[in-house]
Amino acid sequence: MLSIVTINRNNRDGLARTLASVDAQRFDDREFIVIDGASTDGSQDVVRAARPGLVTTFVSEADTGIYDAQNKGLALARGTYCLFLNSGDFLLGSDVLSRLMAGPPTEDLVYGDALLEKPSGARWPWRVPDPITLRWLLRSSLPHPCTAIRRTVFDAVGRYDTSLRIAADYRFFLDALVNHGATTRRVAVEVAEVATGGVSTHPATRALLGEERTRIQAEVFSPVLRAHLEEQRREEAQRLGAILRAASRRLARRVRSLGRRIRGKPE
Repeated sequence: MLSIVTINRNNRDGLARTLASVDAQRFDDREFIVIDGASTDGSQDVVRAARPGLVTTFVSEADTGIYDAQNKGLALARGTYCLFLNSGDFLLGSDVLSRLMAGPPTEDLVYGDALLEKPSGARWPWRVPDPITLRWLLRSSLPHPCTAIRRTVFDAVGRYDTSLRIAADYRFFLDALVNHGATTRRVAVEVAEVATGGVSTHPATRALLGEERTRIQAEVFSPVLRAHLEEQRREEAQRLGAILRAASRRLARRVRSLGRRIRGKPE
């Protein structure tokens, strides 16, 4: 029913943590695919040392990046749904997959919340709304390791765009929800803890993330929708400008009033 796909490159300790969290699951209707990018740090030994049968498919070969590796895993997946749990991310509790896949589900995207982990060790929740709105999608996305994706959605939308370095999953979700009418179901559970020290959160790539999202929105949205959103942005900017001007006038009046009081002049 569920194909778990983990990609890894030279992250031996993170991979071990990911494998342990999958091994702890009480949900057995699954396969576990590990795609390794020809690691040289002993990651392959971690997979070979895992409990027999835990990893059902293991591939270790060079790839061109994150989304190339995920597409390889997708091509090997046989489940009704796919869950992309990257090396270093791990499932929270032994029952999260059972709760996420209870039913069984029939929706295209079945998602829960994430727990984000900073390199410092600090943690905070990543909550996803229900329902998902376009306004929310303009600034955020579904947490990839916490979203089970029906494989038929990939038939409609296509695989991950490997020309994008860090936002191909955002493009996929945006296209699926806006243009293909993907159905959703939210499950009130924190599915996975997600490390935030990866490429998409590195200071050097934050600007690239914004650039890729802007490009994606231009490609995914129809001309009518783009015009509507641009009009909304102008109206919001005008409203914000009016609010700031009014606040500035109030502040100026208070400053003048204070100045008169200091000088002993009447209001």
